[in-house]
Amino acid sequence: MPPPKGIPVLVYHKVWPGVINTLTITPEKLEEQWRYLRNIGYNPLSLSEFAAIIDGEIECPPNSILITFDDGYKNNLTYVYPLLQQLGWCATIFIIAGTLDSTFSSAENIPMHELMDIHDLKTIDHTVMQIAMHGYKHENFSWYPSKEIDLLLGKAITLFNNSSLAYDKVIAYPYGSDPIEKKQSEKLRLSFTRQNIRFAFKTGNAICTLPIKDKYKLPRIDISGTDTIDDILLKITYGHK
Repeated sequence: MPPPKGIPVLVYHKVWPGVINTLTITPEKLEEQWRYLRNIGYNPLSLSEFAAIIDGEIECPPNSILITFDDGYKNNLTYVYPLLQQLGWCATIFIIAGTLDSTFSSAENIPMHELMDIHDLKTIDHTVMQIAMHGYKHENFSWYPSKEIDLLLGKAITLFNNSSLAYDKVIAYPYGSDPIEKKQSEKLRLSFTRQNIRFAFKTGNAICTLPIKDKYKLPRIDISGTDTIDDILLKITYGHK
């Protein structure tokens, strides 16, 4: 089958030495993946560039990808940020708003799971790592009551607005799950519209095809620490291996 035309949106989580699992990749393996992709001509988009493409304002450059990280782990600042600087690349990091006022923290109190705080985020150059939203307290949009989601989105936006951080009003669904029930999905869409959310990402392991059909259900591709280079190539070509 010919590959779909569009933008592969890659999603990572944690980067930690000596640990490889579904949500964690080693710094060495991450660098190997990215240097390989750069050598064969792939170029990451900034979130602003991605937005301009899906809005039809600019053409999509060949071999474009969008690199994203979920949750805002402190190890992203330690291992990902310097690598982006070395490569001259950029990525987007989706931050849980409750970390900005310390009302949310990792349930596992060990260094690998530690989340960035407001002081960490203020050290980030927005041209290297764009900041966007990942819910207020990592609530699961697939089953949370729509009225409560609307209130929590409002709280999240207020925290970001008061933080003095440069951020984009774009959201990645916590847990990657959007509502299955049509009525709930429609209410969530209305909430996004009221809150002026530009677009929203879910998972789904598919290429973000152009032109966009639904700006509030943009698919991303999960990248696992166990993926080989061949796996990565299949994923950025077809959305899955």
